[in-house]
Amino acid sequence: MFRYKPPPRQVEEDDEEIGPPRYRSIIRLFGIAVVVAFALLAFQLYQIQVVRWDFYRQAADTNRFRLLSTAAPRGVIYDRNGKILVHNEPSFNVSLIPADLPSSRQDEILKKLATMINASLDTSLESESPDALGSLANDVSRTFVSPTRKPGLRELVTSGRRSDPYAPVLLKTDVPREIAFVLQERAQEFPGLRVEIDPIRNYPEGGLTAHLLGYVGHIPREQYDAYQARGYGPTDQVGLTGLELTYEDQLRGQQGQRHVEVDAAGNEVGVIGEDQPRPGNNVYLALDLELQRKSEAALKKGLDAAKATQGAAIALDPNNGEILAFVSLPAYNNNLFAHGIKATDYQALSQDPLHPLVDHAISGQYPPGS
Repeated sequence: MFRYKPPPRQVEEDDEEIGPPRYRSIIRLFGIAVVVAFALLAFQLYQIQVVRWDFYRQAADTNRFRLLSTAAPRGVIYDRNGKILVHNEPSFNVSLIPADLPSSRQDEILKKLATMINASLDTSLESESPDALGSLANDVSRTFVSPTRKPGLRELVTSGRRSDPYAPVLLKTDVPREIAFVLQERAQEFPGLRVEIDPIRNYPEGGLTAHLLGYVGHIPREQYDAYQARGYGPTDQVGLTGLELTYEDQLRGQQGQRHVEVDAAGNEVGVIGEDQPRPGNNVYLALDLELQRKSEAALKKGLDAAKATQGAAIALDPNNGEILAFVSLPAYNNNLFAHGIKATDYQALSQDPLHPLVDHAISGQYPPGS
């Protein structure tokens, strides 16, 4: 059978450009690129694991391990018969570690948290609390309360990220017990959240011993440097008036520390080491609480008879000079200061014409022999 066989095709110059030699050059370039990429990868691994291994190890340890402080309770004050005049009760504070809070979800989480703890999300202006200022109770010349900025949760967390992202930022103090328990149960919803128990003062007798015992509060701004040199922190509370101030060094406890390991969300997964806080020393007074009550009743009766509004009564033991009773009227309830007094309450006390914040037993000015 006869078959047609076409003549051989001539190879043109353009055909040679797309032939096997070009494929070989592309493969060669790809191989070089792969080698360079692996070389760069090996170089980076060498930098991370050999040259800068100490830096990255410290960074990893900073993420995993935290050193947390534990509040120490102040000492208890008793009368001469062992009756409690001031003691501590638990209060719940809410803090947050900014480094554990995802930036992409920050607003969402803070909005939910602000609703639960009844805190402001954004910064606002409010009347200034004298407790926050560290004002003393005998500052009765203050006749108005000036406005001040109250940082919202968003500003507090943002500021914490800039200064020290791994340090807890205090968001709210004295949170109700029920809310604190709910937050602990739903900790997974709030990365970096910490609910801490902080002991606060309770004065069972209120106004009966207010002038004698005084109260505690935040460190006065003008005295912060001196307190800091003595080992106090910015959120610590100190005695501001009365025996709380006089016996500050004895009543003050020593904070403890906990070295813990946390997961990626900042939740505690283990305790590496712990130093228990040491409570402050207890103080026993020569005061007789029953005699204090009788002295107050007698002073009120005497003031009513004399139609007077202010007065003081002190009972001393003539044998040794011990103070058995110490009364000043009118009085105030120092429990208002223990929880952080409201601006309206302080304004009412400071503007009261009878000056209940003044201790008339030692601060009043009277003519000799009166």
